[in-house]
Amino acid sequence: MTSTNFPLVLRSGLAGVAFLGISSLAHAQNPNSCPAGLQTLTTEIIAPDFCDEDEMTCLVTACANMNVPPGKAYNICFVIDDSTTMGGTDVDIAVVNDQNNDGKIQRIDAAIQGFLALSQAIQNLNPAPPIQISMVAFAKDAAILDLGPAPGQQTWIQSLTQDADTNGIADFEEVLRSLATGGLGQQNVGKFTTHDWAPGTDYTEALNLMNQAFTTAPAFPPQYTVCNIGLFISDGLPNQTDITPKYNDAGGAVDQAAALGTIISAFGVGPDVATLCDPGQPLHFISDTTGGDCQAKDDPTELTTALANGTLAQQIDKLELFVNNVLVATVLGPDPSELKILDFDIFPFITLGPNEVKAVSTSTGGVACPATVNVDKTACLLLVGLYPAQSHIGGGDFIYVDKILQFNVTETHVPDFVIPNIPALVGVNVYFQVGMHNIDAFPQNPIQMSNGLRVTIGGGVQTYGGPTGILTWLVGGTNPGETFSTPFDVLAM
Repeated sequence: MTSTNFPLVLRSGLAGVAFLGISSLAHAQNPNSCPAGLQTLTTEIIAPDFCDEDEMTCLVTACANMNVPPGKAYNICFVIDDSTTMGGTDVDIAVVNDQNNDGKIQRIDAAIQGFLALSQAIQNLNPAPPIQISMVAFAKDAAILDLGPAPGQQTWIQSLTQDADTNGIADFEEVLRSLATGGLGQQNVGKFTTHDWAPGTDYTEALNLMNQAFTTAPAFPPQYTVCNIGLFISDGLPNQTDITPKYNDAGGAVDQAAALGTIISAFGVGPDVATLCDPGQPLHFISDTTGGDCQAKDDPTELTTALANGTLAQQIDKLELFVNNVLVATVLGPDPSELKILDFDIFPFITLGPNEVKAVSTSTGGVACPATVNVDKTACLLLVGLYPAQSHIGGGDFIYVDKILQFNVTETHVPDFVIPNIPALVGVNVYFQVGMHNIDAFPQNPIQMSNGLRVTIGGGVQTYGGPTGILTWLVGGTNPGETFSTPFDVLAM
């Protein structure tokens, strides 16, 4: 027999007993919240503690919500490979457009389109979190880009929609669309400060400048907890040879980023990047060391979806309901804020005794957020009161307790009652009775009631009422400071 402790307290001067604080089995928190990019994915189950045998339904509701957590602010640095190989044309022109208006559709256009899609997804968040934006572009060399038309370098802006030159195009978008490939002698960045670079892929300089940008970011107001997030896109392996330390050396740029608490999500784009997110590979090292995601996209056109739905601005992809690890209901998204499984009847799927009911919401970025509760199905209830009763309910069955509370019980699971060590409780009577409804076992008389049990604190135990098919008794002590339980046996089964 298993039991749970249950304090028994008499409120002085009141004709009542309060039963406080029953414990439950350890499960996933309900509701349970999980970080999902700039947001929090929350799963909650609304379910009864138990479903009676005489009920025809047992309804459960599961909810999934995606919210921007309060009190968080974000510095986001976009790091984009602008090397010659980003001019590859292995792109589906039906999906990717000429984003930089150079007359060609290339991998760089897929990267630009992906970052623009992510920018729009961030803008669609409600409420919008406080953000600051920076951008680094790199080939053989790298630079923190100028994100505004004012004199000097605007290395951080506070809005993705800022349009300081009032030309109807956001400054961030203008800079992003000015990226072009082609190698030395062609402008690789055309706004608002231009840069020309030789061919190459220098991860180290790019990541060093990203770290520099984060350390020089303007401060948010003190009420915010600030998170630094890097988004790194490349189509190839780093090829620097004479740099010390390299990005992946001990104490190098990636270790420095991790020490600053920066989370970097890395993306490989192009047909030669399938293994870049494998353990030991460059993009895996960057993301794994800093706690970010890594995705390698052979098809550059997949980058838009990966960035828009799989990194910072995720949506709810699906919500699933399980009973005892069996999937019983699913609702599909994507939805930016809420999915529900409303009033689903789990009665056909549960068995006598404890049942595990679990809801799992999954984001478009692959974050799975489970919440779990126990729902007992039982034919038996333990009735508890301060006064006896004698109510005939049919057949030879009587209710012998003027019930204050009832507990869902089985023959192997009843509560323990802890008597507080209060001398004034001596002489108080508490009454117990077990009732059962089981139409399968007793089709002619499905309700079965036990004898009554009177427990006198500091005194003895007495049974009362006529003989029945259920026998209940007391185990333990009845003095203040002691613990007792009232097990039972169904004699007719």
